[in-house]
Amino acid sequence: MGIAVGRRLIVGRTAELNSDVTAGEVIVCGKLTGNLRARDRVEIKKNGSVSGDVTTTRVSIEDGADFKGRMEIDRPKP
Repeated sequence: MGIAVGRRLIVGRTAELNSDVTAGEVIVCGKLTGNLRARDRVEIKKNGSVSGDVTTTRVSIEDGADFKGRMEIDRPKP
């Protein structure tokens, strides 16, 4: 079971989300445990944490962020 969001999901800095996520854009300021698929981009902010595999076209991981998993960059098809 997972969460599917049409456009943007923001995991707030005090949030702890334990689920697979599919969305257009995901911004993680809190803690996300689960696989993450974003059609556009993923941002992991400086105090954010992601434990799981990430598939996206663009990614930004700030200094101080925590990421444990596998990263796959999906190039958009023309």
